[in-house]
Amino acid sequence: MLVHNIILGVMYGQGPGVKRDTKRAAKWYTLAAEQGFANAQINLGAMYQKGEGVKQDLKRALKWYTLAAEHNIAEAQHNLGRMYENGDGVEQSTLKAREWFEKAASQGHASAISALKQLDELEARTNTTTTTTSSIVTDNTTFCSNCNKPETSKHTLNNCQCKAAKYCNATCQKAHWEAHQEEHRRLKALLKNFTLVKKDIRRPNVKKKR
Repeated sequence: MLVHNIILGVMYGQGPGVKRDTKRAAKWYTLAAEQGFANAQINLGAMYQKGEGVKQDLKRALKWYTLAAEHNIAEAQHNLGRMYENGDGVEQSTLKAREWFEKAASQGHASAISALKQLDELEARTNTTTTTTSSIVTDNTTFCSNCNKPETSKHTLNNCQCKAAKYCNATCQKAHWEAHQEEHRRLKALLKNFTLVKKDIRRPNVKKKR
C-alpha cells in the first residue's frame, strides 16, 4: 500500500500514464509521507515550497524536507540548506545552512558542494572587509566631505581653504561646492578677522620718539 501511494503520487505529479493532477499527487504523497516514506516526504516538501497542488506553505515544506533529510536524502538536505540560507519559512541561519549543505555534499550532491564554496567565498570577503575597515576607520578618521571616503595613509585628503571641509580631489570639491559655499564664505570671513586680530595682538607697542 505504501509503494502504491508513492507510485500514484509520482504518476499524478509527473503525468506518465494519467493526466497530470498536482492536487491528487499531493494527496497520495501525503499518505505515503505520513507513513515515513522519505521520497514522498521530499516530493511533498517541494510541492508546499512551490505551491503546486497545495497552498504554498514554507513551514510545512520545511517540516517535510527535515523528515526526508533525517532519512539521509541528499536532495532534501540541500533544499533545507537553501531554506536556512535564505530564511524561507525559518529564521535565517548560515550556520544551519552550512550544516545541511555539508551533509548533502558528503554524499556527492553537486549543488550542495557549490553552495558550500559560495558560503566560503562570502565569508572570506566579509572577514576581509571587516578586517580592512577596522584597521582603517576609527573614531578619529576624517572623511571626504563629498563622497565620504576615509582618509588613510595611502589616501590623503586636501583641506578646503575654510579649513572646515576636506576632499579627495578637485572633482569632489567642485561637486560639494553648492552645498558648502555659504558656510565656506562665512568661515573664510571669520578666519580673515581672526588673522587681523592676531596681528594686532602680536604687533609690539613701540613708542614714537619725540
